[in-house]
Amino acid sequence: MKYWDEFYQSDFVDKSINDVPSQFAIFALNEMFNENINHVVEFGCGTGKDSIFFTNNNMHVLAFDKSKSAIKLCQDNLNNKLGTFVKIDNFDETKDTIQSIREKICIYTRFFIHALSDEDILSFMIHLSEITKPHDLFISEFRIIGDEKNTKETSNHFRNFIDPSKFLCSMNDHNFKVRYKITGTGYAKYKDDDALVMRVIGEKM
Repeated sequence: MKYWDEFYQSDFVDKSINDVPSQFAIFALNEMFNENINHVVEFGCGTGKDSIFFTNNNMHVLAFDKSKSAIKLCQDNLNNKLGTFVKIDNFDETKDTIQSIREKICIYTRFFIHALSDEDILSFMIHLSEITKPHDLFISEFRIIGDEKNTKETSNHFRNFIDPSKFLCSMNDHNFKVRYKITGTGYAKYKDDDALVMRVIGEKM
């Protein structure tokens, strides 16, 4: 975690959260509104930009990251009582807290899946299957195979470019019905970095 702690302390990261969320957060919020969901769980919350956007739209948010620097940024920028940010060392630490939420929830991840090794992705999907209830949603955006050739604003980040078909099979294997999927560029642009991504929505069966 030293790399990520140093990254979130660096001048590259905007320490104040502005009012402009990611394109994906806006997309996800509309889906949550349509499903009458008001509880969001984010893994890999980073600066908290999306999670804080959700709280500003009256969502109850529980967000996790392994970087203590990232969690401090989130806590410093939160301006309401709807968000809880927690540093974790492993996925199992989140189980009891998430399972205590009786309402329908959305598990949200953006640019988190491709930051995991294949082994950690499998562990995460197993965990996801264990912590969710029927009809809970999983909404995720991540870089996919083919994006490795594109310009990167943060060239030193570890990236595991995901095979979309394999990931969809993993969702099915872990009891998530794929309700929506799309791949392409133009969805996650940042400066000269126009990532090739997959967006996916799964519903727990």
